[in-house]
Amino acid sequence: MFLWRSVKEILSTRVNLHKRKIIDSPLCPICLLHPETVSHALWMCKVVQNVWNISSRRIQKSKTEEAPFYDLLSNLLSTLPPEEHTKLAITAKEIWFRRNKFIFESKFASPQQVLKLVSTSIIDLEELERNQQRTSPQIQRTVRWCKPPNNFYKLNWDAAIDNANCKVGIGVSIRDWLGLVTATLRSPCNSFHDPLWGEALAALRAVQFGIELSLKYVIFEGYSKQVVHGITGEAEDWSMVGLIYQDIKKLLGTYISWSVNHVPRQANTVAHCLAKRSLDLSEDSIHVED
Repeated sequence: MFLWRSVKEILSTRVNLHKRKIIDSPLCPICLLHPETVSHALWMCKVVQNVWNISSRRIQKSKTEEAPFYDLLSNLLSTLPPEEHTKLAITAKEIWFRRNKFIFESKFASPQQVLKLVSTSIIDLEELERNQQRTSPQIQRTVRWCKPPNNFYKLNWDAAIDNANCKVGIGVSIRDWLGLVTATLRSPCNSFHDPLWGEALAALRAVQFGIELSLKYVIFEGYSKQVVHGITGEAEDWSMVGLIYQDIKKLLGTYISWSVNHVPRQANTVAHCLAKRSLDLSEDSIHVED
């Protein structure tokens, strides 16, 4: 999805924001020398080249002249071996995240720190693949994410807990009946580290997010059986988590048709990754597709 947004030139670069008259200058916020196009932000900028130059010897030999990012990416994918495509995609994404942290949090990671995050992401992906390989093909078919019926949207939610910093990260993904991503939400929340409370809060945020986007026919999916039973059950619960369930039930009345279902973690991986990523943020991050 990130690479698709990049080659479509719809990232929130300074050039794009300047064209929409949102900001006054199109210059790169880091080098302050050249207009910040997608190509500049992800490939051409000197501080970005510092990352690529220690990433891969094959990438070091790639062309560096100015070109649309679509052309740059096409050239890279055609020259690099398939086993390096994943690293290429994750590195580009981490470079963009570093740029955003510099703008919104005044933090700037070194090239070595960026590549460390890339390595961690690749290890997580490899572990996920190994877990999937251990699962029989029949079980794999039953735990994959499935498209909702026509004209319905599916909202998956999850929560991640940072015990050391008493922080909850919330992730919500919305996909339509074609399986296409409609919107994503990453939301950090400073609070005590209670996994059940975090999952309930994530479910509440998913319901609110759907209302904010004026959705009417929805299916909610989460990994926590306890939260799903709390929302769909009729038992009264006056605990703090129970009060969140009551808020969710009231908001669900806004929808014309809805359901709340439990799914295995393998069918909820997008929301899980969004939740983990939100722990690195200081405020909500929302992407909505046209």
